[in-house]
Amino acid sequence: PDPAAARRWATAQAELSARARAGRAVNLDPSALVLDMLVGLANQPAA
Repeated sequence: PDPAAARRWATAQAELSARARAGRAVNLDPSALVLDMLVGLANQPAA
């Protein structure tokens, strides 16, 4: 809805993508990676 929200989503996407790449690099369980990403999204600050 506004530029600040877009920045928050872009930051969250970049952070979660980096965490997923790191998790795959060390061969973590895929379901644990998905759960970690969902928890990361749920912990994003509200507008």
